[in-house]
Amino acid sequence: MKNILIYSPVPIFPAIQGNRKRIFNMIQSLKNEYNLFLIIYGNVQQIENEKDFYNDAFKATFIYPQGINHSFLFNRNINIDDAYENGLGEYVSEICNTHNIDIYLHNYIFQSKVLEFVPNSILKIIDTHDKFKDKYKLAKWYSYSEEEESKGVSRADVILAIQDEEKKYFESITSKKVITVGHLSESNFLNKEYNDLKNIGIISSGHIRDFLAVEKFVQQFIKNDIKGVTLNIAGMVCEKLEPLYNHPNINYLWLVDDLKDFYKSIELCIIPPEDGTGLKIKSVEALSYGVPIISTKHGFVGIETNDYFHQAKNVDELMNYIIEIQKNSILNALQIKSKTVFNKYQKLQKNNLKIAFNHVKNKGLTEILEQLKQNGYNSFLNSDELTRKIMKLMLNRGEEAIDIGVNYGQFLFYLSNLVGVDGKVLGFEPIKELFELNLAKIEEQKMTNILLHNFALSNSEGISEFTVFNERKGYSGLKENVILDSSFDVNNKSKIEVIVKKLDIFLSDFKKLKLIKIDVEGAELLVLKGAEELLLKFRPIIIFEFGMRTAKSFNYDQQDIYNFFIERNYSIYIMSGLKLNSFEDFLLADSFIYNFIAIHNEQKDSIDILNQYSNSYLEQINIDKNLSCIQSLKSNKIFVYNNNKQYSKLINILEKLSSISFFKSPIKKFQAYKSLMRIYQELK
Repeated sequence: MKNILIYSPVPIFPAIQGNRKRIFNMIQSLKNEYNLFLIIYGNVQQIENEKDFYNDAFKATFIYPQGINHSFLFNRNINIDDAYENGLGEYVSEICNTHNIDIYLHNYIFQSKVLEFVPNSILKIIDTHDKFKDKYKLAKWYSYSEEEESKGVSRADVILAIQDEEKKYFESITSKKVITVGHLSESNFLNKEYNDLKNIGIISSGHIRDFLAVEKFVQQFIKNDIKGVTLNIAGMVCEKLEPLYNHPNINYLWLVDDLKDFYKSIELCIIPPEDGTGLKIKSVEALSYGVPIISTKHGFVGIETNDYFHQAKNVDELMNYIIEIQKNSILNALQIKSKTVFNKYQKLQKNNLKIAFNHVKNKGLTEILEQLKQNGYNSFLNSDELTRKIMKLMLNRGEEAIDIGVNYGQFLFYLSNLVGVDGKVLGFEPIKELFELNLAKIEEQKMTNILLHNFALSNSEGISEFTVFNERKGYSGLKENVILDSSFDVNNKSKIEVIVKKLDIFLSDFKKLKLIKIDVEGAELLVLKGAEELLLKFRPIIIFEFGMRTAKSFNYDQQDIYNFFIERNYSIYIMSGLKLNSFEDFLLADSFIYNFIAIHNEQKDSIDILNQYSNSYLEQINIDKNLSCIQSLKSNKIFVYNNNKQYSKLINILEKLSSISFFKSPIKKFQAYKSLMRIYQELK
């Protein structure tokens, strides 16, 4: 099992508050699948008092005593690291290395600087619990500007949002993966038969927003004087309420020993908040018991429901609901609704949790790129076959694509087939001979979804000189580049004049533009600059060629094209799906790769597709390392004797892999490798 280190800035047990319950239930959901380690930042004595719980739940528990009084920070927006405790990051790093941690789960963003100390080989997850942008305006607690909050969450590989509205917020401030994981809980359904409405109940902590919501409900309850109904209030909120509102029809239960007993004692649970952020964990808790519930709309934020009784605008409407339920026997129907909503909600949360903790990060990207370079995979990574594979993964029927630099149409007609008759492909080819050749094929095969243009694209319009290499027209372009290919006569060339336009003039021609392919021998950045409006509107996937040999003819370099994409919120990937996380990665990749993909960071579906593809590819890139391990089996005579048939297959594949023909064909090498690994798994 993998090892997870969980960081918590609050005690976890007893789980008497929402944040403690969130962490406690997360632990319950993970403990059967992982070895858990815990570090708590805070009061040592609190841990000592509950050491039986911690000893049972964790392989080891570590405590880092709090040395900073944070309360002075609670009345304004602060910098992301103002609450950071020096030494904490080093302490966490040491635990990670000592206990072979695979995944680090950090609760809240307050001490997120710790993530910078966690080794990069470890998957880093931050559970946000809530958004803290301008939180001081709502409550006296940690509060940050949007910019500072972005810095905090962006330190993780995966960000957990507690509900979908906050997921959208975090996605707007970071390019990292954001997944909604709400409150995890098992069902505790009571299966009670309900008759008359006599007891209603609220359970709440003493936090100021909770207190204000419950107080408002209590005031309205007293004012409406609903006959025959008693209000039962549990939780630390009683400490503030009981001295203020002494009423014969209100029972203050304070802390209850068993939640099940509380929910058994009432016929209707009330969820009263009218504002605030985050998920109302008490709402999920009440649903887990299957009790009838009425709630404000705000009380069910993050929980999918269309029920009338879960959508009250305010406390006044809740009072009307109580009167309506008192008159009509619908408590059993509300019980069924609670169970249905809970089951659907939990299924989604558990699935999302699995996705989050199985996220594969790009470990040691520089090392991977170096290995790819050394093993000679540049021909495979730059192959037309791999480009077609990416196109097929990304494009759906009915969508639109652009092929800039059509050449002989090797991608134009493939794109046409992918988008189908309901889609559209625009092609641009400035060499008249090639234009007419492709046009004839379009007309012959009646490809009505292709519109082909006979001009070049750039960042300006007019007439320009164009160099044509007659024996290798694919090298032709707006500049005469230095050609290193000695397989043809580079002096057999001609100069022509071509019309040059900007891609943005075709903006109105598109409704569902999904992908642009650019291969224009160094003019790629100019084409992109002439497509600013189109990129802004559609955020298309861009498959582009880049090489410094051709780019320098147009007076730009790697930094220029890298900055162009980063400034427009795009990320760059190589054709295997590996993301280039920095300019240094791009420089290294550019030394042996010339085909790249750029995807806008808000195109989450496309990024997910590429990540899945990349994960399967990553399993194959350590071929030589794995082969050396398997070849050592040759000397194992017991292995040979017991598995003679499989051994023969294994030797046959190894011999193929060592042959020159297979080394020159990475695709065949991958296929053989897959067969080899399948046999190896059987033998293990």
